[in-house]
Amino acid sequence: MEKLEKEYRQLIDVDRPDVIAALQAARAQGDLSENADYDAARNRQAQIEARITEIEHIKDIAVVVEEGKQGKKISLGNLVTFKENDGSESIVKIVGTVEADPFAAPYPLVSNESALGLALLGQVAGNKIMATPTKKKRNSSRGFGSFARAPSPSRTIVTMGPIFSSTSAKTK
Repeated sequence: MEKLEKEYRQLIDVDRPDVIAALQAARAQGDLSENADYDAARNRQAQIEARITEIEHIKDIAVVVEEGKQGKKISLGNLVTFKENDGSESIVKIVGTVEADPFAAPYPLVSNESALGLALLGQVAGNKIMATPTKKKRNSSRGFGSFARAPSPSRTIVTMGPIFSSTSAKTK
C-alpha cells in the first residue's frame, strides 16, 4: 500500500499540475484543432486521471493482510521455497492479484489466484502439490476457444515463512 500511496501522491502533487501547465501552454499557442502539443497533453491528462481513479478504487476495496506471518499453513505474504521434480528449487512470495509480478527480483510475486498460488495456499512444508494451469486451445469445429487443463509437474514444498531479506538465513 505504501508503494500505491507514493504513486498516488506523485500523480496528484506532481504529474497532474505538470499536465495542467502543459495544457495551458498548448492553449496559448492558438488553434487547438491542429495542435499536437495540446493533443499530447490531453492524452497524458487522461492517462493520469485514469490511474488516479484506479488507485482510489484499489484503496477503497483493499484489505491489508499482515505480511509474513509464520504459521503452519501457507498464506498471503509467505515466502515459499519448493522443489521441482528435476530437483531445482524455486522461491516465490504469495501476494494478492494487484501486487503479482512474476518477473520481480529477487523472487517472483505469485498471485494467490494463479494456479501455483491456489495450489500453495493452505499447504504445509513437506506436502507435494500439483499446480495445473489452464491453457487455451482452439476448438476447430465451433471456431471459439475452450479451456483445457494442461499437465503440470508436481512440486514439493521445502520451506515457508515470513519475508527474508537477501542477507538473512532461511529457516526450516
